[in-house]
Amino acid sequence: KSFQGGFDKLVAQARAAPEHEPVPATGFLVLDGAVHMVAVCAFTPELTHNQVLPPGPRAVLVFSRVMDADLLREIGSLNMMRDAQVVGPDIEVQQTAAIPLEAANGAVLGHLTWNVELPGRSVVDAALPWLAAAFAAMTALLWLVQRRSQAIQDGIARTSALLVEKNAELEAG
Repeated sequence: KSFQGGFDKLVAQARAAPEHEPVPATGFLVLDGAVHMVAVCAFTPELTHNQVLPPGPRAVLVFSRVMDADLLREIGSLNMMRDAQVVGPDIEVQQTAAIPLEAANGAVLGHLTWNVELPGRSVVDAALPWLAAAFAAMTALLWLVQRRSQAIQDGIARTSALLVEKNAELEAG
């Protein structure tokens, strides 16, 4: 079994890196139908000033990690990505965000999809009960003030009517 999607290209890229400072070649490849993140780096022994590397291609070290549910959960929790998953290139993307996973040879292996975690949502969820309680308290206070104002207004109206009545009695008598 071997990687598909340009493994030889990653190896050639890693071997072409400078001998004194190797640079890894990275990409997405497929193995047994699953997408893998792959890094390939050429071995570079620590040489003294008059040593040289033996002729021929340098040995490479290959790291691979399958993009399975555990890895996607880990990536998602670190990057505020909910429901992260890898879908095939021919499957319609249903999530709110997606990026294509291109192999080293340029072929699209699939898409990494996820739903965007909205950081403000947790603040709203935490603050909403308190805001609702404050709104209810302010509404109740406003109702009490309005009720008291109405009672005072009714009292003033009764007193005014009584004064008009008494004034009329004084003028008549």
